[in-house]
Amino acid sequence: MPEKPEVMTVVKKLDPMIIGRKITGCNIYYNNIISEPSLEEFKKNIEWAQKAIEELRGALNFEYELSNNLNEIYLFCNRCLSECIYKNSTDSIVEAKSLMNRLYESFKVAAQSDDSEKMMDNVQSVYAGITYSKDNLNETYSNDTNRGFLA
Repeated sequence: MPEKPEVMTVVKKLDPMIIGRKITGCNIYYNNIISEPSLEEFKKNIEWAQKAIEELRGALNFEYELSNNLNEIYLFCNRCLSECIYKNSTDSIVEAKSLMNRLYESFKVAAQSDDSEKMMDNVQSVYAGITYSKDNLNETYSNDTNRGFLA
């Protein structure tokens, strides 16, 4: 790892060439130049993303044609993420992330324009919690909407 004086020398040489200019891209020529996250952490993060996509797939209602289309997108994104693991590369993440971002933006717009009534009326609100002490664990729940907080 370079020491600060070496870095400052490079900064002084680069300053006149880059100040006021816009960086439009970056090329990485060595795969191991970025040490964080580790390969194990990278794989773990990909697996978490795949689990999140599987949750989205599990929530689909296939009575609607849109669900079939979303399922195909989710399957494609999961394949992209799997490819990242077995190729040990981040190339496929870009496409999956782009698709998921587009879906997110679309869902956001749909949610803002949704003026339909609540799907469920007359639903009981239940508040639950766990407290603990040295030798005791207490689980509590309440359907009281006040819960002791007054405005």
